[in-house]
Amino acid sequence: MNGSNRDPDDWVAPALVWGIALVAPPVSLAVPAAYYAWRGVRALVPVVGRAVAARAARAREERQRREARLELARQAAEAERLRVAALPPPPPTAEELAAQARARYEAALRALDAAPLDETERRAGREHARLRLLRELDGLMR
Repeated sequence: MNGSNRDPDDWVAPALVWGIALVAPPVSLAVPAAYYAWRGVRALVPVVGRAVAARAARAREERQRREARLELARQAAEAERLRVAALPPPPPTAEELAAQARARYEAALRALDAAPLDETERRAGREHARLRLLRELDGLMR
């Protein structure tokens, strides 16, 4: 070392020392920064993972609630259908009862015509069938 800047031995060794010293702090600062950034990302992964898992859990719960509501609606509709099917039929209307009485009257007249009766018996049977029809119709009018 003769003090001249032209000799590499004079400036390489100190430059390396200073270079390492100058480079070392940024590298030494960059390593922890990178480590903490990586650790921060790594620390965020569980947070993001928990958020995604929570969102998936909420979606699953909502889907289960929706399916439960649909099942309850289906069961209610089935119960209503069974309830209606179990109800007795409505009573016949007056028109239906009158039509049934007329059908019975006509059936009685056909039976009288087909029976081997003399004219007096046939006339008495017709009169009896007619009176029964009139009584049934009278009962419907009240």
